[in-house]
Amino acid sequence: TRQLKQYRYMDEGPTVSVILELNEHLGIGAEASEVVRELRQFRVTCQPDSLDVQLRVLRQSGKICHFQLELAPLRKEIVPEDTVPRLRGKEGKR
Repeated sequence: TRQLKQYRYMDEGPTVSVILELNEHLGIGAEASEVVRELRQFRVTCQPDSLDVQLRVLRQSGKICHFQLELAPLRKEIVPEDTVPRLRGKEGKR
């Protein structure tokens, strides 16, 4: 489990987007952009003051890795039932 203290967010009125730099946070460099393909690789669990992101990837070496990123405390309160993960950005910069 990696405890993240730095992340970006966008407040879009009723929606708050949390932006994670996977190339930095996973500890595998630019390979993170290449191995993240689909939203179903992610499991996101939200609480009002924290966010737990789990990600499973097939590395280029053929090894399956499971990452857990915990964001606590959050800068903005979230409403768990309204949480929808999305992949954004160019494939090489997710």
